[in-house]
Amino acid sequence: MLGTYALYKNEHDFYTARPFSGNSLRVLEETNCDYYMTTDTNGIAVHTRKDNQALKELLIHCPKCRAFLIRKHSAFNNARTQVFQCIICHLKP
Repeated sequence: MLGTYALYKNEHDFYTARPFSGNSLRVLEETNCDYYMTTDTNGIAVHTRKDNQALKELLIHCPKCRAFLIRKHSAFNNARTQVFQCIICHLKP
């Protein structure tokens, strides 16, 4: 469950996570997507390469249970990184 995921928009305008096994610093260039997700013991963080206020309003599916992720207040939140939490499983690895 821990790792890096590329985020792709599906036909319903929700972002779906696909596992990425390469270098997490190059995920945006190699997958040609706008956002990527990292998961660790602290939860889920969604990143983008450019400053983006729309990062707060993304509709993202949890990579574990496919439920929706909600924005979580964190000291790590900024224009390029946003911390999320699953509404069902809370992504406990």
